[in-house]
Amino acid sequence: MKNSYLNFPRYVVPEKNVSAYSFFGSNQKNIFVAFIDEGDEFFTYLQRILSSVKINVDADCLLLKTNADNIILPKLFEIQRENNFSKAIFFGIKPEQLGLQIDLPKQQQVISIQQTEILFTDALSIIQKSNAAQRGLLRDNLLIMVNG
Repeated sequence: MKNSYLNFPRYVVPEKNVSAYSFFGSNQKNIFVAFIDEGDEFFTYLQRILSSVKINVDADCLLLKTNADNIILPKLFEIQRENNFSKAIFFGIKPEQLGLQIDLPKQQQVISIQQTEILFTDALSIIQKSNAAQRGLLRDNLLIMVNG
């Protein structure tokens, strides 16, 4: 199935009592990226952010476009086992929404759970409005993850 603004295949995984997840991308670098759907403008911004650290959205990632209410931790690990990703980046999704009770300082947002590096960061709309230092911190965290 093709999406009008994403030029690569989309995979739908059924979910009990929750709307189906829509995944995009080829996942060649085993990077899972989940982001809150804020519109096409912010998807373009996501592409720019990731390309700044040499991540090609089409080829390197498995993308999940979602609303903030339908991410469930056990399903996340099931998705991880099926798609073999070793890194996960969450834009606008907080650890609590995944059932994690952790408090991460702004400077240390990369954690490791079950041999998966996870980065939690603000929603794309917030990142776009932030100052250069905050955007630099995000880029630094992404570089640490990618070059790990």
